[in-house]
Amino acid sequence: MVKVGSKQFAESLLLAELMAQTLESQPGIQVERWLSLGGTSACYAALQRGEIDVYPEYTGTLAVQLLQLEGRISDPLETYCRVQAQLQPEGLVLLDPFGFTN
Repeated sequence: MVKVGSKQFAESLLLAELMAQTLESQPGIQVERWLSLGGTSACYAALQRGEIDVYPEYTGTLAVQLLQLEGRISDPLETYCRVQAQLQPEGLVLLDPFGFTN
């Protein structure tokens, strides 16, 4: 069972649903939806506690709001790499980007 979470706004809900349907299209994978959990902090805490397995998040939001990385990072790949490095000790992994930026 893969538990997919989301924040409370339309884009997060839509992306979480796309993630859930993509997972469900794979043989043998069942999905439980945990949608509209709250904001960034609520979703991240649920992820850390193991209540959800995945949720859509902006790399920049992780960098600034949760990880409080110093310095302005304008390159998306650099942001992704720095955030990934910070999450690794927690046993968390960033999935590949969706392919667009906000």
